[in-house]
Amino acid sequence: MRASLRTHFRGHLLLFDPPESRDYPAKAGLRLLIAFAILELVLDPRTIEWLQLPAPSPGFFMLLRLVLVLSVVPRIAGVRPSTLGFRRRRDWTTTEASYLVQVLLLAGLVFPLVLAPQWGPSLAEHGWGSVVVAGLVPYFAFGFYQEVAYRGILQTELVRRWGAVPGILVSNAVYAFGPVHASYYTLDASSAAALFGSVLAVGMLFALVFHRSGNLWIVALMHGAGNAVIAVGMGNLAF
Repeated sequence: MRASLRTHFRGHLLLFDPPESRDYPAKAGLRLLIAFAILELVLDPRTIEWLQLPAPSPGFFMLLRLVLVLSVVPRIAGVRPSTLGFRRRRDWTTTEASYLVQVLLLAGLVFPLVLAPQWGPSLAEHGWGSVVVAGLVPYFAFGFYQEVAYRGILQTELVRRWGAVPGILVSNAVYAFGPVHASYYTLDASSAAALFGSVLAVGMLFALVFHRSGNLWIVALMHGAGNAVIAVGMGNLAF
């Protein structure tokens, strides 16, 4: 009984079974970095706007980047999806599956309680259907994409090149201070510091969970779910 309980709680201490080796040729790593730069710097609505070119909607770019990062990038780079952390469900350990379920259940209890006052006006004005389509789905996809790009691609390659500590620290710094959160630079100093600090902390958690488990599904689903619920709670609906 005690051994079974330890199995279900080991994930909270980052005590996952060591992941399989994810070594691959240096050429593939270079392709991954190029793909990451294209995804984050070129296929960005702000870049298109800066170039004064006709720009599709942000939703189009989000869908395009998600499709590319899930299907095209691994093929171009010459790596298997499992190398980036997309492990088959049958290869998950009990600790991995239990940790993900526990985190999602806990978030499902805590977030609605905390964000209930903010959710009320959105639901009253738009209804559940619109909130799901214009809030939960796109923001879930965006959070999922960020983990694939910053942890699955960037962190995996930088850890391969430089080792765990530099690779994790640099990739998480790029995540926190790079294009994804560039809008924070326009805020006042105290607000920006608080937001950057929170992003660094949460990003480090995701980085460590991914590094220790090698399972990208866990952090991608955690990030996607949290991103969707918080965004809708803050009234960020893509209407």
